[in-house]
Amino acid sequence: MEAATATEELSALRRRVAVIEGGESRYQDRGAPLRFGIPAIDNGLGGGLDGGVTHELTPACALHPGAATGFGLALAAQARRVRTCGDIVWISTSFAAAEAGRPYGLGLEAYGIPLASLLVVQVTRPADVWWAMEEALGCRGRNWLFFGEQHFATDFLYQLEWQRWHKSGVLSRLDLAFSRDQAEKVYVQHRMRETERNLYA
Repeated sequence: MEAATATEELSALRRRVAVIEGGESRYQDRGAPLRFGIPAIDNGLGGGLDGGVTHELTPACALHPGAATGFGLALAAQARRVRTCGDIVWISTSFAAAEAGRPYGLGLEAYGIPLASLLVVQVTRPADVWWAMEEALGCRGRNWLFFGEQHFATDFLYQLEWQRWHKSGVLSRLDLAFSRDQAEKVYVQHRMRETERNLYA
């Protein structure tokens, strides 16, 4: 199948799915596909890797999850260079993050991914990865981050980055819950209940 034909068919299919679902497609076409410069790969992907859609990366061998993480970050950096695309949402399960590694904020700057353009989402269950991807693709509004851990001093991951994003407006709101820093345990769900009027508005 010709690359242009495959891309046109995919776009038409997305529009048909949107009509069936009764609205606009969340998977908007984002320009020309991202090319690798290797004809066999580009042709196999129908001209390159489509933007504006979800992509799942899985290592060829279960022993190499770090390779998939590195490849995914390389793709994200290449997409930013070639397309001047916007933000990147990196979604993984807790288990996958422990096995394959997590994106390291300070190292990503040198790699071509500014911290202000990266949001890392870690979920517990594999099924939640798909939910998070669907939400990320459909999100066009304000960003509100709830984060919870045991201790502020030792467990506040990405503290400086998130506080900078909040101050600059990348994050509209940041609510924190550190369960072991006071006598009464406080969890994210408590913070959500405290703000439910605004959260569910």
